[in-house]
Amino acid sequence: MKINEIWDELAKDISTQGLIIRRYSTKVLPDIYIALQQPEKLLGICVSLDKHTEVNISEVSNLQEIQLSYVNSPLDRKRKS
Repeated sequence: MKINEIWDELAKDISTQGLIIRRYSTKVLPDIYIALQQPEKLLGICVSLDKHTEVNISEVSNLQEIQLSYVNSPLDRKRKS
């Protein structure tokens, strides 16, 4: 399934608000998730990395249409519950 198809499926679920994520594929490493923030309809791709992994995002910091950010995974909260 293509990423844009997953975004379309996530957008159909109008009953859910907040961050909605779906794992892209279990065959791909690292863990990659397709995300949609509702009701804003912000699209995202999340990559799950080890807490100690450093990523240099300075090379893409000048991109105007893409915002990069580090966030705690909502999946971590679910695993601890």
